[in-house]
Amino acid sequence: MWKFLFALVVSAVVITTSVYLYRHRDELFRPDVQKVGGTLIAFAIEEGQPDETYFTIMRKRFDPRGRLGVVVRKGERDEVEILVPQGSAHDDTVDRVQRLAARPGNFGFVLIANRTVDGEVTKYAHATYAPGKSKARTTPPPLPVNALGGREFSVTISGSGQRRYRWVRIGDAVLESFLLDPASLAGVNLGHKPDVERSLRTGSLLSTAGNPDSLFLVAQMPEVTDPVYFLLVGDDSDMQALTTKQIRSAELSQEGRSINTIRLQLEPEGATRLSTMQNQRAYLPSALPRSMIRSFSGPSFALVIDDRIVTLANLELVRRLEANMTLGSSGEDVEDLVCLLRGPLPGVRLKAKPTRVEALEPRR
Repeated sequence: MWKFLFALVVSAVVITTSVYLYRHRDELFRPDVQKVGGTLIAFAIEEGQPDETYFTIMRKRFDPRGRLGVVVRKGERDEVEILVPQGSAHDDTVDRVQRLAARPGNFGFVLIANRTVDGEVTKYAHATYAPGKSKARTTPPPLPVNALGGREFSVTISGSGQRRYRWVRIGDAVLESFLLDPASLAGVNLGHKPDVERSLRTGSLLSTAGNPDSLFLVAQMPEVTDPVYFLLVGDDSDMQALTTKQIRSAELSQEGRSINTIRLQLEPEGATRLSTMQNQRAYLPSALPRSMIRSFSGPSFALVIDDRIVTLANLELVRRLEANMTLGSSGEDVEDLVCLLRGPLPGVRLKAKPTRVEALEPRR
């Protein structure tokens, strides 16, 4: 009998210990830079003073579960130091820190304005940026305003209320998907080059053959050689947008590397917003002429990070508080996007490039 009881106690201890080790494995077995060595990357602070909240968000950007042993701290100089221990992910993490640590990461998923759905703001755009009424641009376009000076415009979808809009600069890779990059305009999209030149010269609206229902403007900005393009999208202050307040976390899906899919965990408000938008978009094509239905076959959302459209995306609610984000063309590495979607960095601006990158030897 005592042998049975002894075996039962041992089994219980083994199971309890195993459960404890499994639950705390990230804390117990993560590498320590002082023991294994690694790399220190330091960024000079341009504005603000980092606090513990800032350090926590920065660490989670690169090491969300704490498995890599990444440490973020205030340096002796006016710097933020990020320490990456040696390990299987060391090199990739160091590269990613150098690319992403200085980016604020303010993001929003906003609906792309559509000439059919967003009829009132489309009329505003045609009236404001008609040939002869506009002029060549050297600055970003202002926020759209209605006839009363407000920012709200009515939309076609019944029950959608009103929306706000803004013009957002298009990132280089997204520009390639629109065939508006210099290489495409000199090659496969050569026939569209006169339209671009006319819009650049007059400041008028630009339409593209592949995206006739979207609204574009083009400007010659003083700091760049090539023309800069802007797309009309919903404002991230609008109820038809998803921002950091509505998104709890982001992770690369198991299939994400091959099909560019990111899994988003949503707050209840975010799930409600996305469900409402999906239902509205699904209803509308059935009420439209067949020739207009093509407007809804492409991505519905633009992902805006730090005032730049970095990718076009489709969002699909797959569970109550979970959505899949399928990316279109993007110059961003999909894992970089996941890092940035883990949350914006509050109140501190770093210089874009590291001031120091040092190898750390293990202490003996």
